[in-house]
Amino acid sequence: MGIKFCLSIAFFALMLFLSPAAKALAAEGGIPAYKVGQAVVCPINDMDIAMPLKLFSGGKAKDLAAKLSTESMPAGMRAFLVKTEGKTILIDAGSGQTGKSQLMDNLKKIGINPEEVDLVLLTHMHFDHVGGLIWKDQQAFPKAEILVSAQEKNFWFSDEAMQSNPDKKDNFELARKAINLYGDKVKIFFYGDEVAPGLTAMDASGHTPGHTAFMLDSADSSMLFWGDAIHGAALQFADPRICPDFDMDKEKAVQSRLNMLRLATEKNIPVAGHHLPDPGIGLIKPGQDGGAFNYEDLAALN
Repeated sequence: MGIKFCLSIAFFALMLFLSPAAKALAAEGGIPAYKVGQAVVCPINDMDIAMPLKLFSGGKAKDLAAKLSTESMPAGMRAFLVKTEGKTILIDAGSGQTGKSQLMDNLKKIGINPEEVDLVLLTHMHFDHVGGLIWKDQQAFPKAEILVSAQEKNFWFSDEAMQSNPDKKDNFELARKAINLYGDKVKIFFYGDEVAPGLTAMDASGHTPGHTAFMLDSADSSMLFWGDAIHGAALQFADPRICPDFDMDKEKAVQSRLNMLRLATEKNIPVAGHHLPDPGIGLIKPGQDGGAFNYEDLAALN
């Protein structure tokens, strides 16, 4: 069972004229899908959230926040499903443990059962990315291999790191529980590795010590899955130097964020972000102010 698309001949013909970077298709269940070369990508909503402005600092955070007539800004919490070369891949697993996760229901809406997931690629091991590996105290994806960067796994399994970060004790315990549950199905990778067909791990460290982005290359198209590079779109595209409290090494996080923004802009590569506003996939353009960027979601471009 997989993603079932109902395309008329006329609609299919129209797709041929859209940008090869990311052609939007019609998916079941009201969940958008994007064609990237021969691969298909679906953003899978986990929870509906908003990001409080007070969590952000650095750069022009205060000035930009003062211009917004709200105390929070739209954001998402999601995972991404990738179907490529016969593999069903989930990039991150959502929150799971909160009891409010919509991930499993939304996977079923597009015809995906948990047993069909071959790989789960983790951008990092914060609760809202790793918690969904557990469902009712069992493996949520019983046939999947779980891939995580060596740097990330080493950090969350370090007793010294846990003692040095007492405010993150719950996250340490959850990350260890989720990973240990899968035993020898957990595999580590290093930056630069091809972790799945057409998917390459990229250094995006700073948000966490082993934070990872994944570049999908298929046929003549690409898409960058940048994990938590952006949490607050309304602030951070205008000034990428702004960081949320969640960025553990803020200086490094800013550099990783700028690297990915520049790459996506220069090569016109669509980005997929776990906390971008719906649908979570869009294009980056240079802003008028030097150092600023503009974001346009793909749903608005089609």
